[in-house]
Amino acid sequence: MVGVAGSKPPQSTFRVHVQTVEQGAPGTQILPVTLLNPPKQIMVRAQPELSERDVVKIESAPAESGGVALRLTLSEHGSIVINAVTTDNQGRILVFFLNGRVVYAPVIDKTISDGVLIIPGAVAPEEVKPLEEAAKKARK
Repeated sequence: MVGVAGSKPPQSTFRVHVQTVEQGAPGTQILPVTLLNPPKQIMVRAQPELSERDVVKIESAPAESGGVALRLTLSEHGSIVINAVTTDNQGRILVFFLNGRVVYAPVIDKTISDGVLIIPGAVAPEEVKPLEEAAKKARK
């Protein structure tokens, strides 16, 4: 990465999208997403359900995969949103993006009612600090 004097480091982004199986309401945009394990293409709503703005606390721990596992505590708004999304979309896939890259894509099999998201081991260690800073900045 080449630095430019006076330039800011790139902004870290965190987005959560839910799989959609229908076009939805007129004007609703959908995007294709390619999952890698197992290989599969799904469609998600273009508008994310959550972003770094909804994260109030990030805890990290080394994972067996060599990456970092994250425990994200959501704001009150984020907690309400994830509760509703996971209640209404059982059996669909919840896609977690970090800096535009899919880092986790579990099938929704239970309601997340405690406002805590777990991303097991798919995050590079150098991505944690920028994500913490982006979440802090987004809440201001």
